[in-house]
Amino acid sequence: MLPIKRILCPTDFTTASAQALETAAELAEHFGATLYVVHAVHPLPAGGGSARLEAFDIVGYEKELVEAARNRLRGFTSAISPIAVQLRRMVLHGSPAEKVIELAEEEKIDVIVTATHGRSGLQQLFFGSVAWKIVRHAPCPVLTIHPHH
Repeated sequence: MLPIKRILCPTDFTTASAQALETAAELAEHFGATLYVVHAVHPLPAGGGSARLEAFDIVGYEKELVEAARNRLRGFTSAISPIAVQLRRMVLHGSPAEKVIELAEEEKIDVIVTATHGRSGLQQLFFGSVAWKIVRHAPCPVLTIHPHH
C-alpha cells in the first residue's frame, strides 16, 4: 500500500463527507499525495410518454446540475491549502459508486477515503450504500470514516 501518492475522496457534500475530506486532506499532506475530490451527479431518468417530460430539457438541466456541483465542490474544498496539498476536483456524471471505482482504476488511486452515513437494516436495503459498494468493488484499500457527532 505504501507509498501513498494518490488519494480519492468522494463527496455528497454532507457533514459526514466533510469529515472524510478532512481526514483525506491530512493524509494527502502527510504523504505528499495528490488528493482527488469527486462528486458524481446522478443521471436523470429519460422519461417517455408524458408531454410534460418530453418538453423538459433533460440535457440542459443536467448541465446545470454539473455546473452547480462544480461550484459547490470549489466551496466544499476551499479550506484545503493549495500549498500543502495538490488538489484535483472532479464532477462526474453517473452512479456515484460506479464512477468512483472507475476513476480509482483509471487514475491508479492508492487509497479511497469515504464517509459512511451509518444507515443499517431497511434503510440500507432500500437506499443502498455507496460506501459499501465502493468497499466491495474498489481496486485499492478503502478507509471508511464513520460520522462523529
